[in-house]
Amino acid sequence: MQIRTFTGGGFGENAYLAVCEETGACVAVDPGSGAPMLVRTVEAEGFDLEAVLLTHAHLDHIEGVSDVHAAHPDVPIWLHPDDLALYRGVQRQAAMFGLSVDAQPEPTDELIPGETVGFGLCSFDIAFAPGHAPGERPGPERRRHALGVEDVLGPPRDAVQRPAPRGGAAVVG
Repeated sequence: MQIRTFTGGGFGENAYLAVCEETGACVAVDPGSGAPMLVRTVEAEGFDLEAVLLTHAHLDHIEGVSDVHAAHPDVPIWLHPDDLALYRGVQRQAAMFGLSVDAQPEPTDELIPGETVGFGLCSFDIAFAPGHAPGERPGPERRRHALGVEDVLGPPRDAVQRPAPRGGAAVVG
């Protein structure tokens, strides 16, 4: 699995593209302001985008969902149900920072702890890591890569599963 990072916007949020190197299947994780670059990469490299995974529904992690959806309208959008109200309130979130953002397309699927989201020959296990937002959960737990929900990216220190710092979810594959 290859993890690509796209940083953008005033929050400096990282959007991620997890690519199954064997098949070209990929998933977008937290497509914030970096989403337009992420979409261009998917199209330029001929990847097969299979899903959008949202670690939580804070503005900086979801403001680019509409960009991904515009280019790939049939791709499912995964979010834990505890974050649905926060997701639907994205315009209120933006207003708190003096910003404006369009409403985002509705999530189509629920991220549930203990389940697995697959793409190509790769997969992420969903884990609960509370503390940062109501529904932060997509904590795929594998051994090679880790995408932290709280704007942190880095490999695990060893093969032991750990919750994301201060709560949240970790996307590990």
